[in-house]
Amino acid sequence: MWIYNLGLVLYVWAIALASPWHRKAKLWIDGRKGLFRRMKESIDPSARIIWIH
Repeated sequence: MWIYNLGLVLYVWAIALASPWHRKAKLWIDGRKGLFRRMKESIDPSARIIWIH
């Protein structure tokens, strides 16, 4: 499990490193900014939610 988590961290770092020169990497970084805040604001806390990952 720790290898998976390390891989995710390295992946995000690589995308962030590439983002100044790669348009899609920058879009990915910008799209994730404030993601959890936006989700929290847009989802009704009393609603029944099914999360599919």
